[in-house]
Amino acid sequence: MTSKRIVALIGICFLLMALTYLVGGGEILTRQVIHPLQFHVRNDFGYGPKFNSRIKIYAVDHKTMSYVGLENIPIDDWIVLFHALADANVSAVLVDKTFPLPLSKDESKIRQLREAIRKTAPVTAGAFFVEKPMAGFSEIETRSLGFNFQALEQLPVLSGHVYGPTSDLIRAFSSVGHTNYEDHGFIKPIIRTRDDSAIAFWGLDAAGPINEVNGELHINNHHVPVNSDGDTLVNLAAAEDYWSRTRSLVGLLKRARSNQKLNELNKGDVVLIFADMVQGTSFRNTPAGTMPGAFIMSAVVNSAFENNWIRPIGGELIYLLFAGILGAIVALCLRPIAFILAISSITFCVVGAPIYFFCTEGVDIPWGLSLVAFWMNAGVLFTEKARHSDERSKHLHFSLAGMIGPKKLERVLKNPQHLQLKPNCQVLTIMFIDIVGFSVNAKDQNPEVMFQQLRDHLSHIADVVHECGGIVDKSLGDGMLCYFGYQFEHGDTENSAHAEQATDCAIRIQKEALVRNLAASVKGSPVFPLRIGINTGEVFVGDMGGSKKIEFTVIGHTVNIAQRLETACEIYRILCGSSTFEQLKGRTELVAESTRRLIPIKHQEGHAEVFEINPFSDRPDLIADALKRYRKTYGARTEETRVMIKSDQPVYVNTKLGTGLILDRSLSGFAVEMDEVIGCGTILEFTFNSSDGVFEKLCREHGVHKITGEVRWARLVNNSYRYGIQLKDLSVDDRRKLLEAFASVDRSNDSSNRRAA
Repeated sequence: MTSKRIVALIGICFLLMALTYLVGGGEILTRQVIHPLQFHVRNDFGYGPKFNSRIKIYAVDHKTMSYVGLENIPIDDWIVLFHALADANVSAVLVDKTFPLPLSKDESKIRQLREAIRKTAPVTAGAFFVEKPMAGFSEIETRSLGFNFQALEQLPVLSGHVYGPTSDLIRAFSSVGHTNYEDHGFIKPIIRTRDDSAIAFWGLDAAGPINEVNGELHINNHHVPVNSDGDTLVNLAAAEDYWSRTRSLVGLLKRARSNQKLNELNKGDVVLIFADMVQGTSFRNTPAGTMPGAFIMSAVVNSAFENNWIRPIGGELIYLLFAGILGAIVALCLRPIAFILAISSITFCVVGAPIYFFCTEGVDIPWGLSLVAFWMNAGVLFTEKARHSDERSKHLHFSLAGMIGPKKLERVLKNPQHLQLKPNCQVLTIMFIDIVGFSVNAKDQNPEVMFQQLRDHLSHIADVVHECGGIVDKSLGDGMLCYFGYQFEHGDTENSAHAEQATDCAIRIQKEALVRNLAASVKGSPVFPLRIGINTGEVFVGDMGGSKKIEFTVIGHTVNIAQRLETACEIYRILCGSSTFEQLKGRTELVAESTRRLIPIKHQEGHAEVFEINPFSDRPDLIADALKRYRKTYGARTEETRVMIKSDQPVYVNTKLGTGLILDRSLSGFAVEMDEVIGCGTILEFTFNSSDGVFEKLCREHGVHKITGEVRWARLVNNSYRYGIQLKDLSVDDRRKLLEAFASVDRSNDSSNRRAA
């Protein structure tokens, strides 16, 4: 994938996560999923909060109601109960009852109750806050808690009403605390109703003084975590723990009525009385499960006395950013199996570590949205990478199929990142293969049949090249370009024997081609002999196809020379450059079978020394038969009428490479016999020489001055070389004049012979 696409995808993921965060998605996820998970895991493994042994919980339950015979505890029972609690020397009494209505019309009873409450240790009554006024309840005024509210920015002023004990009782209580529950496990430790007054949560002031330190809320000199909404997460244990600690108030009432000492209470205990708690009523949904609201209040009081608040760790946006980047790195850097393992491991750590610290340290790390960001970035980028990889794999398969062998292709497709695509310079052995005679034979054959035959030939040659460790660069119509020694993948072992490898491959190709051609000629099918040129040297190799196409190829002077060697080669032969042949010096059998030749090279002065390898030196009869069959098929379509030159008046040609005897002539050229080894494609300038000078004179008379020809074929006959010379740069008229000169010499020779006879 391109860097722009990667950045765009990451940006989109982060934008979605930012929007989710801004609309409160992280908070919803945390409150409805993360917190319930953490509380249940903690409680299941027994890591719940330690409960203060001084706190004693009593509930007005069904037993209590049955004992008093009323729906509410009468004022007389409250009086005796508070006297008994005063005698027990407890440190604090917390009653959740709000006492919104007068308990009696008897003023003396009310007075006795006030005295009993005042006699008891500090007693806190319950109250509740609502936004809209409610009829029939006693509204109370909030008060200053003795510290600077303005410094606590996280405590907003809320408009509403606080309802609590009636006016005839409120002054008897040392304090009044609200019992509002915010759902999802949160309470507001302080509710501000005005800039300078507030009401604390029920029981907090019993634990110690409430104040502000450096902009943070403190109770009993301990920090109380408050979020930006002014809420605090309650450190809840499992409901079963609270049930096991809750006793029925009926026991205290019985002993209080009998003026007995409350032996179950110790000096300094904190007594929690839940006057409206009847099993099956007032249940709330919390992260630790469904439980009575009284248990939430008990947990808050316990946290205040034990200082075991849940401490949230901020920086959710930082975690989200880090998790998203980590997900992108994992997706982009890892392969599928490693990716799955990494995702599993990181997910386990992201989930496990925060849960561990929540259970053991009471630390609340905001990991929910971060995990989603990690999954989103990892999933989106890995999916896109997989899609891109699949497209690239198909593209590679399409581009490389036929270029390299099936096994190597499979390895490349599994590890495409190891593929060397950037152009680089390497020393390789280049091999050009040409199918001779295809174009001529194609004129008289069914195109579909000819293309099928050509496809079969090229496919067979490509298979041999692959088996020999070579790479097929491309098919060139009726030919092929291959190379050996290229390190196709990073980490491939360097191949220093590629010249020998290419030569062995060429020999095998020629031998198998001859067998195929002999079999084809027996059936009357066209035969297609091969020419092969091989050269070793530095080339530039790499992907030249651009961004939308992969096209491996080789370029350079070495490639051009290899192609020139192929054109200068004879059929069923292999023509090697001197650099390739130098690498074969250790192969004595190849050196013995080779023949030195000279060919011209474009942009190179003089003639280059090359070496011809005959793969059939041990079977001259076989190659002779194959050449005969080829000439029978090919020559019938191409040969012109050739006239032999009579030996009694020989005509010679002089060239820079030596002198030769002309054997026959035709309109397009002539055959010459020379001792020198010349490669096909060599361009020669000729001057003629005859023993009596007649031929030269005739050429001048016919206006034929400069003769240039190209070596088109070469054959070894009786330790000398015969070459077919094709005239160049001569018009048809000049060629006819040259033939007339030859004919005049022949007529002159015939006249001389008759006179001599």
